[in-house]
Amino acid sequence: MAKRGYPRDDTRIVDGFSRHRMRAARERHGVSQRTLAEALGLHPDAVRDWENGTLPMRAQSLRLVCFVLGVAEDCLTDPPIGQGAGV
Repeated sequence: MAKRGYPRDDTRIVDGFSRHRMRAARERHGVSQRTLAEALGLHPDAVRDWENGTLPMRAQSLRLVCFVLGVAEDCLTDPPIGQGAGV
């Protein structure tokens, strides 16, 4: 069972999610962790934990974060979605 205030989607965990890219995108857009969490309807701990690497990013959550920040999904993955290692 998901912790209260954390994402509850049952979709796959995103391989290659880059917590560093997420933080950089959030800061580049001038959005605080609290503001992003509020826009997503989540507790601020969820955003903090994504950025600290203690909460895995799920595909549905990644899409929502990207929508709120106005970036493409491949901006928050390493390597970008659709590109395998060594491509």
